[in-house]
Amino acid sequence: MALLYATIFGNVTTIFQQMYANTNRYHEMLNSVRDFLKLYQVPKGLSERVMDYIASTWSMSRGIDTEKVLQICPKDMRADICVHLNRKVFKEHPAFRLASDGCLRALAMEFQTIHCAPGDLIYHAGESVDSLCFVVSGSLEVIQDDEVVAILGKGDVFGDVFWKEVTLAQACANVRALTYCDLHVIKRDALQKVLEFYTAFSNHFSRNLLLTYNLRKRGCIVGVLKTGLFRSKRALTDQEALAHWKVPEGAASPVDAKQALYQSAKLKPQQGNMLFYLWLLVAWREGRARTRRAQSSDDGFDNMHTPLETGLSAASAVM
Repeated sequence: MALLYATIFGNVTTIFQQMYANTNRYHEMLNSVRDFLKLYQVPKGLSERVMDYIASTWSMSRGIDTEKVLQICPKDMRADICVHLNRKVFKEHPAFRLASDGCLRALAMEFQTIHCAPGDLIYHAGESVDSLCFVVSGSLEVIQDDEVVAILGKGDVFGDVFWKEVTLAQACANVRALTYCDLHVIKRDALQKVLEFYTAFSNHFSRNLLLTYNLRKRGCIVGVLKTGLFRSKRALTDQEALAHWKVPEGAASPVDAKQALYQSAKLKPQQGNMLFYLWLLVAWREGRARTRRAQSSDDGFDNMHTPLETGLSAASAVM
C-alpha cells in the first residue's frame, strides 16, 4: 500500500512540476518581450498588439513548438502529421478531391499555419502576392482606397492564381484580420513545384480552385449569376448582388439568413459564406449611405439607426 501511495504522489508531483515549468517559460518569454519593447521604445498600440498576440498564441498552442516536434519525427511520420493538420483545407475544397495520397502528403509538407490577431495586416497594398491563403477560422476584411470591399470567413480563399500567371502580382488591397484567425498558407514556389510534378492533379486543381478574392485584380470578388455559382470572372456590382440573391423567407437576422441559405440552396461552405458576406457588405454600404443622408437632413436624427441596422432592412426590402 505504501508503494502504491508513493507512486501516485510521485506522478502527481511530476505533473505539477511540468505545469510550473510551462508557466515559468511563459512568464520568462513575456518578460523578455516586455524588455525588448521597452528597449526599442515600440509605440504603445503596437506593444499591446504584440503582447495580445503572444498571449493568444500561447493559449492555443499551450507553449508547444509544432515545428520543433515535427523536426524530431522521421519524414514519413512528419508527412502523415502534416496531412492531419491540414485535413480541413483538403476536405472543404473540391480542388483537392482527386489528389493522390502522395500528392496530398507533398502539399501538406509545404503548408504553414498562421495565427492572426485582430488588426493584423496579412497583405499590404502594393506588396508581392507570393502565397495562397485558406481561411480555416475567423473573419478578415479586404480594403481598397479606405473602403471595405469584401469580408472573408471560414472556407474562403484569397491570394493569386499564380499557377496561371507568369509574373508575380502586386496586392491591389489590404487584407486585415477582424477577429482571431487561423490561415493555412502555401507559398507560390512550393505550390508550383508540387503542381509541376503531379501534372494530372495540376489540371484538376487549376480548374476547380476558386478564389474568393483575387488580390491581383481590383474588386475581383467572384461573381454570382442565376445561371450558376462562381461562373462570372468579373466582380458584381451592389445592384447585381441584390438582384441575384434573395433573402430566404423568415430570415429575421443575418445569421438566420445564412442558415436558411445553406438549407434551401444546399450550398457548399465557401459558396454560402461568400453570398452571405456579400449580402452583409451590401447591407452595410446601403445603411451607411442612408445614415449619411439622414445626418445631412434637418429631421433625420429622430429615427436614426446604425448603418448596419438601416442597411439590413433596406437590403431585405430590395431583395
